[in-house]
Amino acid sequence: TGEVPDLTPYYAACAVNVVPLLTGGGIIVKTLNGLAAGRPTVSTPLGNAGTGARPGQELLVVPPEPAALAEAVVQVLTDPALWQRLATAGRQFVGQQYDWPANMARLVAFLAGVAGESSVNRPE
Repeated sequence: TGEVPDLTPYYAACAVNVVPLLTGGGIIVKTLNGLAAGRPTVSTPLGNAGTGARPGQELLVVPPEPAALAEAVVQVLTDPALWQRLATAGRQFVGQQYDWPANMARLVAFLAGVAGESSVNRPE
């Protein structure tokens, strides 16, 4: 245990990102890290809570039971088409939903709507 300064090599070395969470809360960063790394992700419902990722589309979400997790991991490892589809969709999802410029544009549009303006003057 202890601090790991960079998780990139660990995600690069894994074939499947498994998030078997049973307790906790908030946005689960390990789920997003695995998706961003282009690794198919198998998670419990809690491990996907707050991410916005769609079960069956960007990742697999299974009941929080060892047999269900193991079965899903084996399924991903033995089905190259599924592996590739989840890897690609997960990476695209994070790139689209957690991209800073895209999120800032959404925030500006929201604030402009709240302020009753159709546009916001920004410094150049």
